[in-house]
Amino acid sequence: MAMVSASLGPINSLLDKLPAEPEFTDLRQSLEDLRQHLLRFSARGAVRSKLVQQWMKLLRELAYDVDDWMDSLLIRPWGRFKIKWWPSRQLARIQEFKDKIRNMLDYGASFGIINIPGIDHPAAAADELVSSNRSSLGWIMDDEQKPCLVGLDGPRSEIVQHLMDDEQMVKVICIVGPGGIGKTTLAREVFGRQRSQFDCGAFVQLGRNPSVVATLIDIARQVMPKSLFPCDDKLIAKKLWEFLGSKRYFIVIEDIWCVSAWCNLMGVLPENNLGSRVLATTEFKHVANSCGVKSTDFIYLLKALSESDSRSLMLSRIYASDEDCTVDSKIIQSLVKVCGGTPLAVSVAGGLLAAQPVTLIGSRVLEKATLSPLNQDSTSQVMEKLLEISYADLPLHVKSCFLYLSTFPENKTIKKDRLIHRWICEGFISASNEETYLEIGERYFSELAIRRLIQPVFDGNDDGPIGCSVHSVILDFISSLSSEENFVTLGSTLSHGSYPRDTVRRFTVDCNKQDETNALASNSVHLSRVRSFIVCGNAKKRMPDLSTFKLLRVLDLEDTEILEYHQLKSIGNLPLLRYLGLQGTGIAKLPKQILMLENLNALDLRRTMVTQLPTFGTLKLASLLVDRLHLQRGMGEMRCMEELSMVLVTPIRSENDPSKIPVDGSDSLDDAAQLVSKSKKLRMLAVRFDSLFGGTKTYRQEGVMQFLDEVAKSSIQSLILHDYPCSLVDLLVDCWSCTRPDRIRKFELRIDGHLSKIPQKIASLLCLMHLHIKVYEVEAEGLHILGKLPNLILLCLISEFGSQERLTITRDCFQCLKVFLYYCQHHAMGLQFEPGAMPQLQRLRISFEPLQTKSDYGNFSFGIQYLTRLAGVHAAISCWLATTLELESAKAAIREQVSQIPNTPILEFSREDELDTLNG
Repeated sequence: MAMVSASLGPINSLLDKLPAEPEFTDLRQSLEDLRQHLLRFSARGAVRSKLVQQWMKLLRELAYDVDDWMDSLLIRPWGRFKIKWWPSRQLARIQEFKDKIRNMLDYGASFGIINIPGIDHPAAAADELVSSNRSSLGWIMDDEQKPCLVGLDGPRSEIVQHLMDDEQMVKVICIVGPGGIGKTTLAREVFGRQRSQFDCGAFVQLGRNPSVVATLIDIARQVMPKSLFPCDDKLIAKKLWEFLGSKRYFIVIEDIWCVSAWCNLMGVLPENNLGSRVLATTEFKHVANSCGVKSTDFIYLLKALSESDSRSLMLSRIYASDEDCTVDSKIIQSLVKVCGGTPLAVSVAGGLLAAQPVTLIGSRVLEKATLSPLNQDSTSQVMEKLLEISYADLPLHVKSCFLYLSTFPENKTIKKDRLIHRWICEGFISASNEETYLEIGERYFSELAIRRLIQPVFDGNDDGPIGCSVHSVILDFISSLSSEENFVTLGSTLSHGSYPRDTVRRFTVDCNKQDETNALASNSVHLSRVRSFIVCGNAKKRMPDLSTFKLLRVLDLEDTEILEYHQLKSIGNLPLLRYLGLQGTGIAKLPKQILMLENLNALDLRRTMVTQLPTFGTLKLASLLVDRLHLQRGMGEMRCMEELSMVLVTPIRSENDPSKIPVDGSDSLDDAAQLVSKSKKLRMLAVRFDSLFGGTKTYRQEGVMQFLDEVAKSSIQSLILHDYPCSLVDLLVDCWSCTRPDRIRKFELRIDGHLSKIPQKIASLLCLMHLHIKVYEVEAEGLHILGKLPNLILLCLISEFGSQERLTITRDCFQCLKVFLYYCQHHAMGLQFEPGAMPQLQRLRISFEPLQTKSDYGNFSFGIQYLTRLAGVHAAISCWLATTLELESAKAAIREQVSQIPNTPILEFSREDELDTLNG
């Protein structure tokens, strides 16, 4: 069972750390009684009254107080000695806590709470994970790449009609409707399909209390080349105005709450009479009226779905096809009426059905949903009741992970690996002999996605979800519940100098919000017992003294700008710290005080300038993420390491001539091999080879063979070889043909340098899932070799000179491929897909030269229409020596092919020689 949870607090962790001395026997029993009462009302399916919730909160707070006391003792010099050496005043607190627990239980008895029937077997119910076959629901994670557009064809057509008319002045189209009605889905769909018709475009989300400057920076990063981006944020409005003045732009401003924010943004968008467009969404009619003030503007009221469309949407959220439907049609019909045509409500209700075995669908949870007269309530009340039911139905350990989403800012993508690492370090994930912590975290993430409580977010350069987003309606529910249960405290709570009602345990502040910018200024005293401290955005000089947070477990400062080295020196005073997130902070080195963090479990230093670490010794570090980490001797002693990325492998230079590699062959691959050999728990390893390796003839192959041999014998399940020398590809294949790496589930190979052609031997790498390869010329034989790799999911193929003939990709190749990136920037697009080719492909990106393509093959018929599962297509067209007519001809041909695909994928065009998007 999880050591910490939203429902039980730290009770499991506390029972685990209590000393075994007789003085603690009675306290242990009292805490066990408290735990059993918390379990009775926390198990899956339990719906609690307000009185029960308040009583449980008091019990949890008491458990937190005891846990804080124990931790404060253990970090003191005498805290680890036998209890007879403890000060008498500390021993007296044992009886004090026992009395408080007894008083709290008596309080529950006096109000009859203890006698309320609970779960018959609370321990079993608490650990229960839904028993339905999750493998049969894998299609949900795949198909999330394309949103379900049931009922949106009509609204989309009408909006596009107004968007693409002949009006030359800047025109505003505003979509208005209640939360969850589908405004964002519709806006994204329109933006994705019409973006290529404009010079540039951006999609930004405002939300409540937005920072106008942060929003302008977001727009600028999407429309402006990096070379024009201002160094000073104060100049962003001026630079953006100047850049957009000569462009036909398309800007989507999503989730507008106040008129003032809208006016401030519109003041930076120039009226240039080039047919520019602004698409806005809001829940409020008065805001919509302020957006559409000109006679040419258009306000669109988005209506609820019909019952027929609602049913289709719900079934699509449960089953891959209508033929798979096994749920009683009466239950479906009842839930459709419950949802009142709100797409978000339909999805959440469908998630309830998808998450449970058919035999449980008639359970009291769904009966409560179908029998309640929800259809008479407002949209917000419908959503709140459905979310209450969905939350109550979550397994106990997943509830904590769900509520924890409130620590992230609204309208932002939550990176999956960051989320799971923080779940682990918070103690929400319990240990298992069968799975690693990361594997369990992946399963919890999938559980929330299956229930439609989060929306997986995909990247065009990866085959799986890189993170998730949370709908604002769901985030409001989470934030409210987290506040009620004192699980998370938001910065807005302390921004006005008010003293918090409850002890702050987990604190998150979004410095991009106007009402939270001053929350860090003078609130250190309120945060003395904080366990998690998360800062988003530019904290400037307001960062508090971290040394005052003695009980801190999680410190996440990702993308906190202007973080200075001296601000981290006090980090050694945080002995309980388990997670340290410094990604994107720009720091260049870590203080030596980090050596004092004996409990550190995860350290994220990506997008920083850190390349070396202090000698860690035998710390508990399980996850170390760095962009370029120089290996240091002794890192193999970190026996708890499970995830290590990205190790930089470089040869040791001669002292007399740094440009030469020593004859004795001593290099960092020896250290890498030893690291793999000693790290028995290592499951994920990413290695970046120095680019020098690809061109040197003196590099010792024995070191590579030793490293690859150790990897094959290890327990590593995920391996990334980045910038692997092209001259050593045959060595890789030969080495693993003798010792096959049977445990590797995911193998990503990025080859540095150009191969003359695709090597035949690569067919032996059966575990290869991601391949990035550069060749001078693509041949039919090589393409066939790659097409027969049984587990290949992502292929990035770069061809320097294209192919001498048009190559056909047949239906019997690339059966598992989901992402295909083909770059042939200054040559003809020589690939053609036949009907049935690449049956699983979801993302396609092609780069080619239209003039050469037309010259070699006479047309732009690539057969894209036969890739029937595509969700997105990106065509990067080189403008080198091409006329406008040839560019338009290439785009029109691709657009025609994509339009024939039933799913109607999102189509994007861009230039290879500059960042500007081509006109449609």
